[in-house]
Amino acid sequence: GSEDSSESSFEVFVKPDRPRIAVQTSNDGFPPSLDVPDDGLRTFPGVFVFLDPELVEAEMNATFVLLSVTRRDIFSDQPVVNQDGSLTLGVQPFSGGQAEIQVQVVVSDPSNEFAQQTSEVITLVLNIVPAPRPPTFDLEPSVYAIENADVQRVRVARNLRAGFNQVLSFTVTVLEGNRIYEQLPSLDNDGWLTFKTLAGEHGISELSVQLLAQGGSIGELVAGEIKSLRIKAFPLPRVMSVAPRVGSMAGGYDLAVRGYFFGSAYSRDYGAAEYGGFTVTIGSTPCIQVTYVSDTELTCLVPAGLGEADVTVSIQDGIGPDRSGRLPAAVTQYGVYYGGIADEFSGGEVKFGPLARTSDGQLAPEAMGDDASIDGAVMAVANFLGKLHVGGNFRNVGGRRVNYVCDFQGGQAGAVALGGGLDGAVTAMLGWGGRLL
Repeated sequence: GSEDSSESSFEVFVKPDRPRIAVQTSNDGFPPSLDVPDDGLRTFPGVFVFLDPELVEAEMNATFVLLSVTRRDIFSDQPVVNQDGSLTLGVQPFSGGQAEIQVQVVVSDPSNEFAQQTSEVITLVLNIVPAPRPPTFDLEPSVYAIENADVQRVRVARNLRAGFNQVLSFTVTVLEGNRIYEQLPSLDNDGWLTFKTLAGEHGISELSVQLLAQGGSIGELVAGEIKSLRIKAFPLPRVMSVAPRVGSMAGGYDLAVRGYFFGSAYSRDYGAAEYGGFTVTIGSTPCIQVTYVSDTELTCLVPAGLGEADVTVSIQDGIGPDRSGRLPAAVTQYGVYYGGIADEFSGGEVKFGPLARTSDGQLAPEAMGDDASIDGAVMAVANFLGKLHVGGNFRNVGGRRVNYVCDFQGGQAGAVALGGGLDGAVTAMLGWGGRLL
């Protein structure tokens, strides 16, 4: 016998227990992750893949469903899973960190609304990475300094912004005014400017400042905007001379102070018809009625004082730093000791001044103690080794026997005898070589 046979092909469809879904990204690892730049709206194609197209061909509907999103606040546009498996979202600038979304596929039968299958839930980690954008910062336009100052440190840059995991650094270039520096300006990563000015050098220096960002997701160096910074180094006021150099200890007379940089558009950094903010001191005592004449001259009324003193001009104008200049030993205010006898009915007298004003307004010396306590004429005085010595035709001072010479202390202290005194009147005295002659 013979056998007849024939062949035919057919497809066998094995229906899975549940729909399957996968994630396709360039990042390895579990859970799967996707790098998302923080530069606004983007669409990432083919992120989610439906692994059972046969179900669709069998007239089943397959839909991607976004179940959950973490850190919704970082998104300018909330994530959307499109039906072709692409992912659309937008991330706020400078967000950084990570977010997670959970997605599954839902397969339904159009002919039976109750026949529905769901895939497992897939978690996708979104790594928010910095886009290659320039860093930003705010910069003070001007810095005030003074010449010959200590190292100065001033906060000039604030609100530094860059991408996630980027390292910031500044570059500072001196465009003009390099001569005013002993130490050139530098700017640290926190925005603090450091520099040191030279003695005798002042004026304006122009700088350019740029913020650089290194690292992040791309690892490249990204340069930000170049901004301008102006440093004004104010000159210290110079006191070159005063007139008069010698005056009364009573003060009250006009003093002309001459020098430089007292008040001008250059020395103050603003223009004005007249400038203020001065203090003029003689020694440690302020003058009164300080008057601005010009950038090179001031006048003031001298206070009471005695001896040699420096003259200092200080400027506190609220614009630049406080600054001052000094002329050593500029002024000498003198006082004179007087000795004699008031009249034929009085004893001797010792006076010092000028201190008091007479009825007609003239300066006059004042008595040092009770004149009647000296029982004879004072004929010689000498300021020796810090003490006032008095000699003359007298034997007693303040009821104390001194015999023609004493260390005179005035007031109730009276006098101190120099040994047993002398045996005759003293008509002259002089300190010489450490001795009283």
